Amino acid sequence: MTTVGFGDVAPSSTFGRIIVMFAALWGTFLISILILSVGNIFKLSKNEQQAHSHLLQTRKAANSITAFMKYLLAKKRYNLDKLGNGKNDDNEGMIEARVDAADIAMYKKDMIRALAEFKTINRELRTADADD
Repeated sequence: MTTVGFGDVAPSSTFGRIIVMFAALWGTFLISILILSVGNIFKLSKNEQQAHSHLLQTRKAANSITAFMKYLLAKKRYNLDKLGNGKNDDNEGMIEARVDAADIAMYKKDMIRALAEFKTINRELRTADADD
């Protein structure tokens, strides 16, 4: 809470102790008002909350699409390498390194995680909209 000093000097009279107690309570009250005011400054309005939610949803959607594309391109490259067509002029710039089954499994896991995050944020937004 608040302090009135190090404790080396303390009031000895009853009136002095009452004044110190009042000063401590008043200081606590002022600090709580200050914290409340600062908290209200950072509180988002309804429109700002909706904009933030849509930005978050867009970011999760972009992550999902990126993970899906990485998975598809890795799988395509793996199948091309497996067939013996190691070089394909159409996709040469997209994936240059060789891809093995472990890479495909990693990309698939990343894709599933990104989709799960996207579903979670959509569910949260739907429940928040239903509450309003």
